[in-house]
Amino acid sequence: MEIIFMLSYFLFIALVIEISTIFLVLTGLNKEIARYQAISMLTNTGFTTDEAKLILDHPTRRRISTFLILFGAFSLAVIISIISTFLADDVRIIQMAVILAVVAVLFLFLKTKPVRKILEKKFESNLKDNYQLDELPIKDVLYLNEDDFLIDIPFYKESG
Repeated sequence: MEIIFMLSYFLFIALVIEISTIFLVLTGLNKEIARYQAISMLTNTGFTTDEAKLILDHPTRRRISTFLILFGAFSLAVIISIISTFLADDVRIIQMAVILAVVAVLFLFLKTKPVRKILEKKFESNLKDNYQLDELPIKDVLYLNEDDFLIDIPFYKESG
Protein backbone atom coordinates (compact mmCIF):
# COMPACT_ATOMS: atom_id res chain seq x y z
CA MET A 1 0.00 0.00 0.00
CA GLU A 2 2.89 2.36 0.78
CA ILE A 3 4.33 1.76 -2.68
CA ILE A 4 1.04 2.78 -4.30
CA PHE A 5 0.97 5.93 -2.18
CA MET A 6 4.56 6.80 -3.15
CA LEU A 7 3.87 6.20 -6.84
CA SER A 8 0.74 8.35 -6.53
CA TYR A 9 2.78 11.14 -5.00
CA PHE A 10 5.36 10.92 -7.78
CA LEU A 11 2.52 11.17 -10.30
CA PHE A 12 1.28 14.22 -8.36
CA ILE A 13 4.75 15.80 -8.62
CA ALA A 14 4.85 15.06 -12.36
CA LEU A 15 1.50 16.81 -12.79
CA VAL A 16 2.74 19.84 -10.83
CA ILE A 17 5.78 19.97 -13.13
CA GLU A 18 3.56 19.83 -16.22
CA ILE A 19 1.17 22.49 -14.89
CA SER A 20 4.13 24.74 -14.04
CA THR A 21 5.53 24.14 -17.51
CA ILE A 22 2.21 25.26 -19.00
CA PHE A 23 2.28 28.43 -16.91
CA LEU A 24 5.89 29.18 -17.89
CA VAL A 25 5.09 28.58 -21.58
CA LEU A 26 2.12 30.94 -21.28
CA THR A 27 4.54 33.65 -20.16
CA GLY A 28 6.44 33.22 -23.43
CA LEU A 29 9.12 30.69 -22.47
CA ASN A 30 10.11 27.84 -24.80
CA LYS A 31 8.51 24.52 -23.72
CA GLU A 32 11.77 22.57 -23.33
CA ILE A 33 13.38 25.38 -21.35
CA ALA A 34 10.23 25.75 -19.24
CA ARG A 35 10.12 22.05 -18.33
CA TYR A 36 13.84 21.91 -17.51
CA GLN A 37 13.61 25.01 -15.34
CA ALA A 38 10.48 23.71 -13.58
CA ILE A 39 12.26 20.46 -12.72
CA SER A 40 15.38 22.37 -11.68
CA MET A 41 13.42 24.63 -9.35
CA LEU A 42 11.35 21.79 -7.91
CA THR A 43 14.42 19.71 -7.10
CA ASN A 44 16.62 22.71 -6.23
CA THR A 45 19.25 21.47 -8.67
CA GLY A 46 20.62 22.94 -11.88
CA PHE A 47 18.91 26.30 -11.45
CA THR A 48 22.18 28.11 -12.14
CA THR A 49 22.12 27.82 -15.92
CA ASP A 50 22.13 30.83 -18.25
CA GLU A 51 18.47 30.06 -18.91
CA ALA A 52 17.66 30.78 -15.26
CA LYS A 53 18.04 34.46 -16.13
CA LEU A 54 14.91 34.09 -18.27
CA ILE A 55 13.05 33.17 -15.08
CA LEU A 56 14.60 35.80 -12.86
CA ASP A 57 14.03 38.67 -15.31
CA HIS A 58 10.29 38.08 -15.51
CA PRO A 59 8.00 38.92 -12.54
CA THR A 60 5.34 36.27 -13.24
CA ARG A 61 7.96 33.59 -13.79
CA ARG A 62 9.58 34.55 -10.48
CA ARG A 63 6.27 33.87 -8.71
CA ILE A 64 5.97 30.49 -10.39
CA SER A 65 9.56 29.67 -9.44
CA THR A 66 8.94 30.68 -5.82
CA PHE A 67 6.04 28.24 -5.68
CA LEU A 68 8.11 25.45 -7.26
CA ILE A 69 11.04 25.95 -4.90
CA LEU A 70 8.78 25.91 -1.85
CA PHE A 71 6.75 22.97 -3.19
CA GLY A 72 10.01 21.09 -3.82
CA ALA A 73 11.06 21.52 -0.19
CA PHE A 74 7.60 20.39 0.93
CA SER A 75 7.76 17.39 -1.43
CA LEU A 76 11.08 16.30 -0.03
CA ALA A 77 9.52 16.28 3.44
CA VAL A 78 6.53 14.29 2.15
CA ILE A 79 8.76 11.74 0.42
CA ILE A 80 10.78 11.30 3.60
CA SER A 81 7.56 10.82 5.58
CA ILE A 82 6.28 8.30 3.01
CA ILE A 83 9.45 6.31 3.39
CA SER A 84 9.04 6.41 7.15
CA THR A 85 5.47 5.07 6.81
CA PHE A 86 6.92 1.86 5.45
CA LEU A 87 7.40 1.16 9.14
CA ALA A 88 3.74 1.95 9.95
CA ASP A 89 0.39 0.76 8.62
CA ASP A 90 -1.36 4.16 8.43
CA VAL A 91 -1.24 5.07 4.73
CA ARG A 92 -3.91 7.50 3.49
CA ILE A 93 -4.30 6.23 -0.06
CA ILE A 94 -7.90 7.51 -0.37
CA GLN A 95 -6.92 11.09 0.51
CA MET A 96 -3.95 10.94 -1.87
CA ALA A 97 -6.17 9.58 -4.65
CA VAL A 98 -8.60 12.50 -4.20
CA ILE A 99 -5.79 15.07 -4.28
CA LEU A 100 -4.27 13.36 -7.31
CA ALA A 101 -7.63 13.39 -9.11
CA VAL A 102 -8.14 17.11 -8.39
CA VAL A 103 -4.67 17.99 -9.69
CA ALA A 104 -5.18 15.81 -12.78
CA VAL A 105 -8.47 17.59 -13.54
CA LEU A 106 -6.70 20.96 -13.11
CA PHE A 107 -3.99 19.78 -15.50
CA LEU A 108 -6.53 18.72 -18.13
CA PHE A 109 -8.42 21.99 -17.66
CA LEU A 110 -5.21 23.99 -18.26
CA LYS A 111 -4.54 22.05 -21.47
CA THR A 112 -7.73 23.39 -23.13
CA LYS A 113 -7.25 26.16 -25.69
CA PRO A 114 -9.82 28.63 -24.30
CA VAL A 115 -8.29 28.50 -20.82
CA ARG A 116 -4.78 28.92 -22.23
CA LYS A 117 -5.87 31.98 -24.26
CA ILE A 118 -7.48 33.55 -21.19
CA LEU A 119 -4.40 32.91 -19.05
CA GLU A 120 -2.02 34.25 -21.73
CA LYS A 121 -4.01 37.50 -21.83
CA LYS A 122 -4.13 37.62 -18.04
CA PHE A 123 -0.37 37.12 -17.70
CA GLU A 124 0.30 39.74 -20.36
CA SER A 125 -2.06 42.31 -18.85
CA ASN A 126 -0.65 41.56 -15.40
CA LEU A 127 2.81 42.46 -16.68
CA LYS A 128 1.70 45.71 -18.31
CA ASP A 129 -0.56 46.85 -15.45
CA ASN A 130 1.54 46.04 -12.40
CA TYR A 131 5.17 46.59 -13.33
CA GLN A 132 7.28 49.59 -14.17
CA LEU A 133 8.96 49.69 -17.56
CA ASP A 134 12.39 48.90 -16.09
CA GLU A 135 11.01 45.78 -14.32
CA LEU A 136 9.72 44.18 -17.53
CA PRO A 137 11.77 41.79 -19.68
CA ILE A 138 13.47 43.61 -22.57
CA LYS A 139 11.46 41.53 -25.08
CA ASP A 140 8.20 42.89 -23.66
CA VAL A 141 9.48 46.46 -23.49
CA LEU A 142 10.57 46.50 -27.13
CA TYR A 143 7.60 44.43 -28.38
CA LEU A 144 9.93 42.29 -30.48
CA ASN A 145 8.48 39.74 -32.88
CA GLU A 146 10.30 36.85 -34.52
CA ASP A 147 10.86 38.86 -37.70
CA ASP A 148 12.27 41.90 -35.84
CA PHE A 149 15.97 42.41 -35.26
CA LEU A 150 18.22 44.88 -33.47
CA ILE A 151 21.35 46.54 -34.77
CA ASP A 152 23.99 47.95 -32.48
CA ILE A 153 25.15 51.30 -33.90
CA PRO A 154 27.79 53.00 -31.78
CA PHE A 155 27.72 56.81 -31.49
CA TYR A 156 30.91 58.71 -30.81
CA LYS A 157 31.57 62.35 -30.06
CA GLU A 158 32.85 62.68 -33.63
CA SER A 159 29.62 61.20 -35.11
CA GLY A 160 27.68 63.56 -37.38
